[in-house]
Amino acid sequence: MQSAMGSAVLIRTKLTRIIVLTCGAAVLSACIVFAVYDIHMVRQAQLESFQAVAGIIGTNSTAALTFHDAGAATAILRSLSEEKQILHAVLYLPDGKVFAEYDRDANRAGISPAEMEPDGARVTSRDIHAFSTINLNGRLVGKIYLESSLAPLVAREEGLATMVGAALIISLIVAQLLGSRLQRVISAPILQLAQTAFTVAVEKNYSVRAVAKRGDEIGFLYDQFNGMLDGIQKRDGELESARAELEQRIAERTAYLNALIETSPLGIVTTDRSGRVRICNSAFEQLFQYSRNEIIGFELNGLVAPPQLVGEVEEYTRRIAAGEPIRVTTQRRRKDGTLFDVELYGVPLIVSGAQVGELIIYQDMSDHKRVEQALQAAKEIAESANQAKSDFVANMSHEIRTPMNGIIGMTQIALETDLRPEVCEYLTMVKSSADSLLTLLNDILDFSKIESGKFEFESLPFPLRETMGQTMKTLGHLAHRKDLELAWHVALDVPDWLVGDSGRLRQVLVNLVGNAIKFTERGEVVLSATLARSAAAWAEVHFAVRDTGIGISADKLTLIFAAFTQADPSNTRKYGGMGLGLTIVQRLVTMMDGTVKVESEPGRGSTFHFTVRLPLPENTFVPPALEDA
Repeated sequence: MQSAMGSAVLIRTKLTRIIVLTCGAAVLSACIVFAVYDIHMVRQAQLESFQAVAGIIGTNSTAALTFHDAGAATAILRSLSEEKQILHAVLYLPDGKVFAEYDRDANRAGISPAEMEPDGARVTSRDIHAFSTINLNGRLVGKIYLESSLAPLVAREEGLATMVGAALIISLIVAQLLGSRLQRVISAPILQLAQTAFTVAVEKNYSVRAVAKRGDEIGFLYDQFNGMLDGIQKRDGELESARAELEQRIAERTAYLNALIETSPLGIVTTDRSGRVRICNSAFEQLFQYSRNEIIGFELNGLVAPPQLVGEVEEYTRRIAAGEPIRVTTQRRRKDGTLFDVELYGVPLIVSGAQVGELIIYQDMSDHKRVEQALQAAKEIAESANQAKSDFVANMSHEIRTPMNGIIGMTQIALETDLRPEVCEYLTMVKSSADSLLTLLNDILDFSKIESGKFEFESLPFPLRETMGQTMKTLGHLAHRKDLELAWHVALDVPDWLVGDSGRLRQVLVNLVGNAIKFTERGEVVLSATLARSAAAWAEVHFAVRDTGIGISADKLTLIFAAFTQADPSNTRKYGGMGLGLTIVQRLVTMMDGTVKVESEPGRGSTFHFTVRLPLPENTFVPPALEDA
């Protein structure tokens, strides 16, 4: 209240001062204007009067100047003694010599101007000077100089200043008296508004309102003040509701987080920046066999870290303090001293942008370790069994292939003898079946070797074109038997010689071209080879096997390279095979640093692409345009 009263007093004082200063400034301005105007007009009249006196004296002195009567001229000048403000007078001859002179003060040494000046009057700081020409019938007969004192004017101006000061003082007193009463019209409503604002500020009661009694700007200020209180009251209500809702949500979230931490199967603990425990959950107590009273406030690492892992623990602590989250598998110590495997998650604990400690989560890995060891043992047993299976299949395939070669050989010899047609037909069927069985055995043997890791590659120079020609020649009878056109070509830039296993390359070509012939009833099968990339020491050759056969549906393209899989199971009954050929092709191409893919459309044929990257023999020419950068 005292503050509000003090503010009102200041406002009353300021308003009174404003009124007084405004009135004083107005009166002072008016007095100054009046004084300046009066002084100017009086001085102007004095100058004109002085010039008239000079003219009259000059006219009266015409005869004395004409007849050089110095006595008469001096008498005329002495007549100026009646004009008390005139201090000095001089008559000059036309040549500028002093003719007669008058000084009011006899003791004052007359000081006449050294030279005559043009007609006119001028004012200095202390007196007035005037020159006037004396003519007779248009002829210059002399000149008069008068000097007058400004003392009467200065005295008049001082009196005028005194009157202005008195008027100003009287007007200020009147303004003070009137202002002290008139300011209440403005200060009283402001005081009431200040008292209302003070009451609201002290009591925090925003239902208080200021009552407006006027319709002017102050009344508008009252209305705006009341509107502001309405807004504040409404906002406080909303804030109170929001605060209550927020507190409820915080309480619910806190309860939820506490429940989440408590029911978590993982051991959770938080520490401060010095590593002392602040919070832990029940899972942590069960995991480390400590109660909360035994661990809260104590250094965590000193309780659960094994002595032999002190360096590791310090490193983890340093990394977390540097803001780096960690996830490691390590060991920790229980209360009874036993060690167990844990997976540790550690992150810096950030509150309001500042790191206040660490959050660490422990997961018991003991059961996981036991299961992992059991799985590792089972895996080793399975791998051993699989290796034994692969070895068995490889050995069995080799043992079966030996008598099969004998059967095929003896059948071929029998076919070359003179046999009855039906016997020849029977033996031909036997040889065809034996050849198919031998192909299957070879595929199984190769697949087993690849699976067991015993597949070996030769690295010898071989002629590519000759190898392809021999391969296509051995497959020619299959194509001619079905009236298919079999063609092959090699681009001119493909090197003639490569270093690698020509037998494995031939095996890939036989599989792909043989499949193309098998699944093509009419049309053609074409093998092409182009140079994909090359360098000084190696070349990557791209092969394509295109046919006009039955094709493969799009949803089967990703399955055809899987072991023991065919695009259409019915093909096994119609065309034979176990679905190992393309699997072996893919494995062989991968071993030769290449890739294989297929493009196909049902009813329009297929194109198998594969690349092999093989070294070049020394002194082999490679076209410069195809060398890799």
